[in-house]
Amino acid sequence: MHVLFAASEATPLARTSCMGDVVAALPRALQNAGIETSLVIPRYKTIPDAFPLERIARNIPIPIGDGHKTVDVYLTQLDRVHVYLIDQPDYYCRDGLYRFENEDYLDNAERFIFFSRAVVELIPFYGSVPSIVHCHDWQTGLIPLYLKRYTADKAQYHGIRSLFTIHNLVSQGLFWRFDMHLTGLPWEYFRPDGIEFYGDLNLLKAGLLYSDAINTVSPTYCREIQTPEFGCGLDGVLRSMETKLCGILNGADYDYWSPLSGEGIPAAYTHEDPTGKKICKEALMRQAGLDLTDDAPLLCIISPLYGRKGVDLLELSIPDLVDSGCRIILQGIGDRNYVHSFEQLAAGLQGSFRFYHNLDPIRSREIIAGSDILIKPSRFEPCGLNQIYALRFGTIPVVHQTGGLDDTVIDDPVNSEIQTGFKFKDYSREAMQETIHRALAVFRDPDRWLHLIRNAMRQDFSWNQSADRYLMLYRKLLGI
Repeated sequence: MHVLFAASEATPLARTSCMGDVVAALPRALQNAGIETSLVIPRYKTIPDAFPLERIARNIPIPIGDGHKTVDVYLTQLDRVHVYLIDQPDYYCRDGLYRFENEDYLDNAERFIFFSRAVVELIPFYGSVPSIVHCHDWQTGLIPLYLKRYTADKAQYHGIRSLFTIHNLVSQGLFWRFDMHLTGLPWEYFRPDGIEFYGDLNLLKAGLLYSDAINTVSPTYCREIQTPEFGCGLDGVLRSMETKLCGILNGADYDYWSPLSGEGIPAAYTHEDPTGKKICKEALMRQAGLDLTDDAPLLCIISPLYGRKGVDLLELSIPDLVDSGCRIILQGIGDRNYVHSFEQLAAGLQGSFRFYHNLDPIRSREIIAGSDILIKPSRFEPCGLNQIYALRFGTIPVVHQTGGLDDTVIDDPVNSEIQTGFKFKDYSREAMQETIHRALAVFRDPDRWLHLIRNAMRQDFSWNQSADRYLMLYRKLLGI
């Protein structure tokens, strides 16, 4: 079995979201299970120079619209995983992956239609022919359709199967109808039971319709997206495909997200002996310029700054939480209005609230290691990884009861032996604040809090478990 991962990003080569973490970690976990894996992404301008590149193909023509553009193909490594980079400077030699200065590139349809076609056309360059092409989000949505249309008459590609993973249904790759000509596909595909969506071209819908299987990144989100509330207009399509749809929870890369060692961890600690966490907390508060008070709870939020992530609830709650004695660190990038608002809050609450306008993973690990509580109030959340990372660091999550947050955090006040965090059901500022104060009440009881920390740190969301689920799905697809 050879599984080729096709994605628009992979950490640390290129990253804007948790999808990049997944695409980097899952192939490695599968290789540990004995499966051959490789990965293909665009060659972006921003890929770090630390990765040596070997050019393995030059000037390969790839159709786009009525013409073609040529690509070079480069090879590098992520651990033991071969990574193929599709180099087309007109499309990918830019300062951002999908946008610049908070504005989407106007030719994103063309850029990722081209990428999907190139992934299929370049199959001869990926070593062995893949058994499965595992596609991720709308940027790869046309790959399953191209596989069916352009490899059916090629004996060496017979039997290639496709899996399409939905990381976030909100982002669907919606473009105006006249971008359809860029796909090279007949207009007969542009219809309501095809890749048309209320008059627009929908690239994610193509992945749903033409892949051999679909999965989401948590069981609860899999159920949620089949409802009008969370289905983003595609709930009917997803319900009709229930037999080929499943939810597989994301895992965590515990080689990196571990309190045992690593950059940003001033003192290692374990669930048996978590005393090093106090050293991490003090170091973090000093570095962040927060007033040092031994009994002050340190809360953190690490999130893109968009309304769907619940930052509207946080914006209104931070002054009240500071008044109740909390210290707060927020790390994130996103909507300019939220950035401006949090910058103003930080200026007025110096010593109590610090805002880092970035999503640097080293800083994120430093923040999670030193904080007492992680707040993740997303309106909806396909999976979420920060709450999983927080559990491993003994940083107790307070989360909205939705999607993967509901699947990964146990809130059972009656049974303290299994509780790992706190959840609120109603999406409101009042419900969130009430739940934070419920967590703070436990924080003020050192014995109960230590027990909760140890429960959290014992949780196992390693990629090994998730990889086993994917392996079962791959075998089902291949009939083995």
